[in-house]
Amino acid sequence: MLYRYRKYFLIVLFWCYAMVSFAQEGARKALAIAANETTTVSLFFPSPIAKVIPPSANFKFEHDAGGVIGLLQARKGKPSNLTVITTQGYIYSFSLSYEEKVAVYTHVLSEAYAIGKTQVVPDTSSPTATNGDGNGTTTIATTKPSSNDTTSENNTASTPVTTPTTTTVNTPVPTTGADTHVNTENPQGADNTPPADDVTPVFDEGSGEGDLYDEDREEYYRIFCENNYLQKTIFTRSFKQNKRIAIRLNNILVDRDEIYIVLQIENNSKKEYHVNGLSFFSKKNEKEPQKIKPPLYTFNLQEIIDPESVNEVVYVFKKFSLKNREQVVVVLDEVESNRMVFLPLDSKQINAPTN
Repeated sequence: MLYRYRKYFLIVLFWCYAMVSFAQEGARKALAIAANETTTVSLFFPSPIAKVIPPSANFKFEHDAGGVIGLLQARKGKPSNLTVITTQGYIYSFSLSYEEKVAVYTHVLSEAYAIGKTQVVPDTSSPTATNGDGNGTTTIATTKPSSNDTTSENNTASTPVTTPTTTTVNTPVPTTGADTHVNTENPQGADNTPPADDVTPVFDEGSGEGDLYDEDREEYYRIFCENNYLQKTIFTRSFKQNKRIAIRLNNILVDRDEIYIVLQIENNSKKEYHVNGLSFFSKKNEKEPQKIKPPLYTFNLQEIIDPESVNEVVYVFKKFSLKNREQVVVVLDEVESNRMVFLPLDSKQINAPTN
């Protein structure tokens, strides 16, 4: 009889140990965080940040030296990962992704979220790294390492995370989004102090290590165009049409060394418009021949524009300016048809971008 009770007791003890181990391993997985360019996501750590292994160039993570608050923003791009080590030696791993709508603005972390701990506390006197790993390296030896550790900068995959109990706290935090509701993850009652209002991450538009502009110029153009091609019409008089086919200048933007011309092609007719090409000519005066200005990149130009539909396009050029009497003429040409449209752009429009 005693043997039977002892057997049941050992079985219950085994299951309790298994459940505790499972919960601990779940907390050691990389924490999934979504961000975008209009919302600041705040991360609160239980001890000061000592070292950061930064994410890819389309994510921006900033913090004050010796501070416990990190601020995250993102531009459209591929997922990435972020690793943070605190002065107590705890290692936090995050799986980052870009999302147009961010549900959680604030993450309050405790030691339960750490994937491991260093045996040597990192030196906090060295400069904090935001676009590299700082000066020198830190040897990391973790206790109970997790198979889901994603400290490699090139690792972009993530595993859905089951985190500890989540507490909803209605606390105002400095975000650029309209929603001020905070979903705060605080499994062990961590401090809920909001970050300072004057700490705002700004994307570094200069060329630096890990800059997407230097690593993949075409991908940089694509992301910038995708973020800006749905523009409302700013230049009300820049509109030409022929037989219910129209071109409209929506916007002109400058970024880095390039100029982005945002156009809208409108097919107001009852039949399809088969685009033969959309060309740009530079014109100095009536007597000089026109010269084709080739684009660096073309975004979203459709070959066939359906009846009564609109096609927004962006053309990227090396940044240039025009003299007073010079023009750039946009020519839309159709395959085997005379529905050609000319849209002249003057120097005032080209030389005065809206951003």
